[in-house]
Amino acid sequence: MFDPSIGGTAVIVTCLVFAAVGVWHARRTAAQQSLDDYLTARNSIGTGLSVATLVATLAGGWILSSPALVGYFFGPAAILGYCLGQAAPMWLFPLVGNRVRALHPRATTLSDAVGARYGRPVRLLVSLLGIFYMGVYLAAELTVIAQSLNAVIGWALLPAAALVALATVAYAAWGGVRTAIAVDRLQIGLIVVLLGLVTWLLVAGLGGSPTAKTPAENLAWTALGWENAACLVLGIAASNLFDNSFWARIFACRDAATVRRSFTLAGLSIGLLLIPASLIGLWAAGTVPADANPAALPVTLLMLVAPAWSVLVFLVLALILAMSTVSALFNGLVGVLTSDATAFGAPTNGRTLRLARLGTVVVAIPAVGVATLGKDATYLFFVANLVCAAAVVPVFLGLWASRLTGAWVLTAFAVAVTAGAAWFPADILGATWLEVPGGQRFITSYLLALGLSSAIAVVGAVVGAVVGRRR
Repeated sequence: MFDPSIGGTAVIVTCLVFAAVGVWHARRTAAQQSLDDYLTARNSIGTGLSVATLVATLAGGWILSSPALVGYFFGPAAILGYCLGQAAPMWLFPLVGNRVRALHPRATTLSDAVGARYGRPVRLLVSLLGIFYMGVYLAAELTVIAQSLNAVIGWALLPAAALVALATVAYAAWGGVRTAIAVDRLQIGLIVVLLGLVTWLLVAGLGGSPTAKTPAENLAWTALGWENAACLVLGIAASNLFDNSFWARIFACRDAATVRRSFTLAGLSIGLLLIPASLIGLWAAGTVPADANPAALPVTLLMLVAPAWSVLVFLVLALILAMSTVSALFNGLVGVLTSDATAFGAPTNGRTLRLARLGTVVVAIPAVGVATLGKDATYLFFVANLVCAAAVVPVFLGLWASRLTGAWVLTAFAVAVTAGAAWFPADILGATWLEVPGGQRFITSYLLALGLSSAIAVVGAVVGAVVGRRR
């Protein structure tokens, strides 16, 4: 029988250990930090460390819930989509990231590069997209870990979320991106080992044949599964390209070759990590009671088939996953806010650096507040996917199409979001708010937003080129 008091002690110790490691590193480096070093750790890390921090940033607490849910409800096709969806942006970043590094070598965020290319209105759009996506992601991470601690050891949501946020802020606010990357190096090794151990415990607990009790319909490659796979690939790829925690790591890479190698390997690595996390959903079907909490499939399955101490392993793994992603999101959000402040007139001096550190603490407060509500953020992720899908091609096309103007980018975005919203389900239960041909579906909404914005952006680039030649 699992003892919650032992679990609570393990949670506190884990948080204190990583907070202490991070604070120790920040104390060694923070005194000599410039604002740029705090936000980007520019040109300082090689391939190995870059892969480690990218996978740690990607592999949040969500991998212990969302992939299993996808596998449980939509089968192997959706599992494939989830793996490819997380890998796809990592394989796109070398293309767009190295282009930004070449054109804007002193940029600290994507917003800096976009502002220099299109002007302030498009910069503001990109900043808002990034803040919205990272804010939803941050609140979701703290919600997931708080709910996990509530389910396993009985902690209330507020102290659970506050402890994780406080332990992470302790080093993320002081040392910035450089310290977060240093802590990621330790965390990713533990993540791989502990996830492997959880997987082995489940397979052994299920008699070495984890899908023996899985109903045939859960193992089928269905049309609905493929549709969800397409949604995951499109939505995740578009949204992650606006996530500043990844852009900070683009700038932290030593050179363009490091960006190519590390992001390519990170995409492959996260895809492989997601395979066992997703398969847990298939293994749970037929074993976990039908009335069990779907969001807690992995830990419920562990409690049913594995030794009691395996829950302790799960708790520590969940904490490390959450802290690695939360630290990156804290720094990513503050990076956007700080770069925008300096772009609109704030000085790039020690006072701004101190405000950036304070801003990390401030960002944590509403995130903890939202986490205590215990609400599912899935629908907000779908909304973020839609708006990012409507912006991704127009924004990044201009890195190569020099005649594409900010007015065309904003027009493409506005038209695409409006059209995509018409086919966007009003809630995750599929309720409709507008009668459209075929009804509201996420895949239709995403494809329409992506296709329309791409077409308008291409027209804008061609028109700009023709007008430019005539002049």
